[in-house]
Amino acid sequence: MSDSYDARSLKHEHDMLAVYRRESARDAGLLQPLSNACLRAAAFEWALSRDPETVRRLWAEAARALARGFSRKRKGFDPSPDQFILAIELSIATREADAFTTLARFAPGVRSTALQGAQAFRGGRGHFQLAESYALIAGAILERRRQPASAAIQSLAAATEESGGGWWEERFPDPSEAAWLMAEHSGICELLKIIVESTSDKYSPSSADPGTRIAQSRADLVERFGSAMDQVLTHLKWFVESDADHHPKLYVWLPGIAISALAAAAGLPMAWMQRRHEEHAPEYSRLPLELIFKPDPMLERPSM
Repeated sequence: MSDSYDARSLKHEHDMLAVYRRESARDAGLLQPLSNACLRAAAFEWALSRDPETVRRLWAEAARALARGFSRKRKGFDPSPDQFILAIELSIATREADAFTTLARFAPGVRSTALQGAQAFRGGRGHFQLAESYALIAGAILERRRQPASAAIQSLAAATEESGGGWWEERFPDPSEAAWLMAEHSGICELLKIIVESTSDKYSPSSADPGTRIAQSRADLVERFGSAMDQVLTHLKWFVESDADHHPKLYVWLPGIAISALAAAAGLPMAWMQRRHEEHAPEYSRLPLELIFKPDPMLERPSM
């Protein structure tokens, strides 16, 4: 029954993609539907074939579509922070360097851009803070641009503080969905914070501290990262299993894939994730290793 559902859904998404690809060139309002159809098609492709290249190809198309929308500022495109975060995650997960570079240029102004132009406001101040810090952190790591860690951490702290439980509950009447989205937002903030800390000079091999002390500090960061990922994936598993009709397209968790790739690019050891898979931790089925680790110059570790 599941295969039949996935196959029917995939056919529908491909039919919609044909329309959106044709019409989005002249109607910017279709760039987000094009991106969403790519995401859904990728989910059903993964469920049916587990072909990482097909999934990446669809995600990359989604990243390029959103990047076009943000860069051209055409009427009909909604430059909201959730879409900016999605575009950043897609470009990181697929190593879509051109789309990422286009998006990263807008990071300092994403808050004012969204406030001025968003037609369907979907986000609070916490979303704006997260969108800005996400792009700045990723740009510092992937494009080796200078970016003060303290500013990024402050921005992430604000993103967490400004999205309290009441905010989610007011906007999402389903308590389980509100709880999951709040957990996801907090989890992403915590994971990004650990990545920023891992790039600090005090963890660099050139530090004046003894090597053993540096190694222990990095081991603590790895443990924190793994624990934070465990928690957010546990929330996701509970959310999906709490209602069989809840977001069946969540076969993989895109933010976790992008953040894991970013952590690896920052030089954070990822052997712990391999162990989770070897131990068949059920939550980690949504973070397939073949969708995370792919040798590519965009994700080379920067020199410290």
